Amino acid sequence: MKKILITALILTAILMIFSCSKKNSTPAAPAPANAPVPFQAMAVSAGAFHSLVLNSNGTLWATGENAFGQLGDGTTNTRNAFEQVMTGVSAISAGWYHDLVLDNGGTLWAAGYNTYGQLGNGTTTQEDSFVQVLTGVGAISAGGFHSLALDNNGTLWAAGDNSNGQLGDGTMTNTDTYVQITVMAGVSAISAGGLHSLALNNNGNLWAAGDGGNGQLGNGTTGEENSFVQITGTTGVTAISAGEYHSLILKSDGTLWAAGQNTYGQLGNGTTTQENSFVQVLTGVSAISAGASHSLALKSNGTLWAAGANSVGQLGNGTTTEENSFEEVLTGVSAIAAGGSFSLAIKTDGTVWATGNNAGGELGTGDTNNRLTWTEVYHQ
Repeated sequence: MKKILITALILTAILMIFSCSKKNSTPAAPAPANAPVPFQAMAVSAGAFHSLVLNSNGTLWATGENAFGQLGDGTTNTRNAFEQVMTGVSAISAGWYHDLVLDNGGTLWAAGYNTYGQLGNGTTTQEDSFVQVLTGVGAISAGGFHSLALDNNGTLWAAGDNSNGQLGDGTMTNTDTYVQITVMAGVSAISAGGLHSLALNNNGNLWAAGDGGNGQLGNGTTGEENSFVQITGTTGVTAISAGEYHSLILKSDGTLWAAGQNTYGQLGNGTTTQENSFVQVLTGVSAISAGASHSLALKSNGTLWAAGANSVGQLGNGTTTEENSFEEVLTGVSAIAAGGSFSLAIKTDGTVWATGNNAGGELGTGDTNNRLTWTEVYHQ
């Protein structure tokens, strides 16, 4: 009888403990409806005051200044946080105030500022939603006020401002529809800068057109070229990037070469002297991006290096001091984009990081405060 009583008391105690535990337990709080979500990005692109992110699921996200409809969201409202604007996207390119987007079917879409016809849709009317402009496209590049498109046959097409011959069609006449550039064939890569353009052919030879006033064509002079000219001494090139007034090229041996304006040290060669021909500045590089007055270089070990203007923290090194030599600023990086006065990077885990000017909300941090160091940004 005593054993039965003891057993009953033990069972009663266990039940009381279990009951109290259930009463005192707190259920997990549901996630906020608009909780920030880390990106799983495959590409980033930076304009003058706005940013584009292509997520791994093909969705396009945009933030920043939007006075010309360059975010493509159907409004002209400036945003300081990323919003989804398109699906089924495979490539992106942000110009100063307009954007080019390539969908999965090879169709080119464009939005934003269009005074010079840079959208290539046959008008000079700005578009605040993406409009279809060209088919059969394989690569795109949006510049200051002009656009370049490379079709699947390796033929180069151009539209927009041509006041400095940057379209490379042999004229200085603006065009609001894409014109074929026939001076070269077998083009493999393109990059539109402020007032100049770069093109790379299948043989690894560099071609350039447009404004050369700061030596950015790299042909040893400061003259304009309204047709693409081959730049001597630049064989074995694998990647190109045209900034506002300077140019970067990457060779197959991993060396980075730079030419053009160097007022802020954006060439990264340890001086602030303009270079009219390409000079070697860094080794072990796998990707490059030229901004307005600063440059980014990604090394093969995933470290990000930066040089040039830094007045608002666009180098992300914690200061506002310009640097005329490349310095390491971030690790674990897989992709980069240099914009007006800000920078974007994708880390190897797909997250997106940003630094620099944020007056237009271009960093997508939910505020308009500049950042001097690299900060992770999110979408909702």
